[in-house]
Amino acid sequence: MKKFAIYIVSVVLVVAVIDVSFGLASSFYVKNYRLPGDYGSVDYLMKDSKDDILILGSSVAMNSMRPVVIEDSLGMSCFNGGANGQQVIYYRTMLDCVLKKHTPKLVIIGAKMTELRDGGDDRYNFLTPYYHTGYSIIDSCLESRGEYNKFFMRSNLYRYNQSWFRILLYHFMTADDAPEKGFIGKSKPLIPTVMTEETEKGGVTPQLFSDFKSIIEECKHRGIKVMVYFPPMYSNFVVMPASVDSVTEYCHANHIPFYNDLQDSTFLAHNEYFHDNKHLSVEGATVYTANFVSRIKKCLKQ
Repeated sequence: MKKFAIYIVSVVLVVAVIDVSFGLASSFYVKNYRLPGDYGSVDYLMKDSKDDILILGSSVAMNSMRPVVIEDSLGMSCFNGGANGQQVIYYRTMLDCVLKKHTPKLVIIGAKMTELRDGGDDRYNFLTPYYHTGYSIIDSCLESRGEYNKFFMRSNLYRYNQSWFRILLYHFMTADDAPEKGFIGKSKPLIPTVMTEETEKGGVTPQLFSDFKSIIEECKHRGIKVMVYFPPMYSNFVVMPASVDSVTEYCHANHIPFYNDLQDSTFLAHNEYFHDNKHLSVEGATVYTANFVSRIKKCLKQ
């Protein structure tokens, strides 16, 4: 029994030493170096962003709005802060992180058709490397995401388990789809995209709706102009999802420039503008952004 107790204590001590050492090394890297891959956009927004225009959203925003087209047209700096698989609390987090150092002139939210419907895990734990680095919204959100998450976050091995592999991987590999001011262009598929039908109206999750409204309210409070859009999809909508209806009603009631382009006839006539039914290709994003610039000009003049 005594030998077993000594063994258990020894294992705990070894794990503790590894955890602390790993944490110190990882924390130093996060603080002093740019994290690679998907973390590049997050790192930029937290540490360097001083852009006039900030785009927020999930992959549909990241793949639909090209900052360089906006910059060339308006002479204003722009960054696309969209991220794969995220929901509105992530957009709010990125906005709060930027606002700690800089206030943009305009925030553009690119929404997906089910933006306000809870679809399960939203990848917010992706931000665990930034826990306890000075962003209270990240700390509180991560701690509240599960009954035991507050305790898990005390472990450095848990906090950095998503980042260390990326750091090693990107030191030996170069990504083919390097971001362009946050924008990642998707190629035109080898097999042309086929039209689908969207029939599910779904519902609205109150917390997600509250998170969405908090972004608008924070922008208004800071004197930041804000726009909302649904980018084109290569689908026939038999019925509009509840998220779209709710966002439409809220934006109109609060005089927020809002554009529902889900069924834009120009894009529905060109399936080459799509990578798949939900995401634009590089060609489609270029055309869409160029068309969107006039809307931005109108918003900035108001």
